[in-house]
Amino acid sequence: MTTTIRILMMRTYEGRTAISAVAILISICLIGGCVTANAPNKPNKPVSGPVSQMTPLEKAHPLLAMELRKLPELQDGLTSGEGIALDRITALYFREKAGFDRAFQQMYKEGLPERRKYSAPLQALFWMAEEGPFPENLLGQFSVIYLLEHAWTFGPRLGRDPWKDYDTVMDRLSSPRLVHHYVSRQINYRNWWMVPGYDKDFGHPRQVFFYKNGDCLYISAFVVEALERNGYEAMSEEKPPLGARDRWHMVAVFYENGKKYIIDDGKPYPRGIMDYQDYY
Repeated sequence: MTTTIRILMMRTYEGRTAISAVAILISICLIGGCVTANAPNKPNKPVSGPVSQMTPLEKAHPLLAMELRKLPELQDGLTSGEGIALDRITALYFREKAGFDRAFQQMYKEGLPERRKYSAPLQALFWMAEEGPFPENLLGQFSVIYLLEHAWTFGPRLGRDPWKDYDTVMDRLSSPRLVHHYVSRQINYRNWWMVPGYDKDFGHPRQVFFYKNGDCLYISAFVVEALERNGYEAMSEEKPPLGARDRWHMVAVFYENGKKYIIDDGKPYPRGIMDYQDYY
């Protein structure tokens, strides 16, 4: 991996002197690594070879079986616990085929299948299966958000922390709704003068991730980075200020199915996703 450390000069901003970002960015590079550019994702290749727990699914639902084979948990070999999780998913499918098919369609369509590495909602279902039997009536009340609320606990699970590594998390945030769910629960808004080493010209997604905070510029940059990485056309866009002390406000803009949307999560109370023309 090619690394780079970007050294910024001291600057003044609205009469205040921002501290140098050198130490901040060096520390982030040392913790998580810095890359010159993030190439767009490509789908994981389905893991090859026989997986006995999936034999029934391979015949009954090939697309589900293929998407399971793309999950990171299967890419590095199958543990006994992961084998049990596959057994539970298989049993749920054959027990409630119609409900499972409806749920799978929601999971599969979340994000861009041809660009994301894997289905993050399907991974969330897999995590639930690893941790124990599924809740009763899971499929009857199923939605992707319901699934995330139960599976995305944002901490260590089963002896590892799937939320610690920047690139791992950005790969998981593979749709606008997944990004918003994460940001609205994990990233805290801070006024620009409270952001360490504030750089008014560039938002720094890695800094947002490691410090779990940022202003509208930084948070929008984080959102755009996640969406671009997973195949969306996205950019930050300046809007009129929201408060008397502000000079501008920054939002993330993206396109999905030919329509233009805004994610406005760079506020104390995130507004989330809205049609572009409905923004005010």
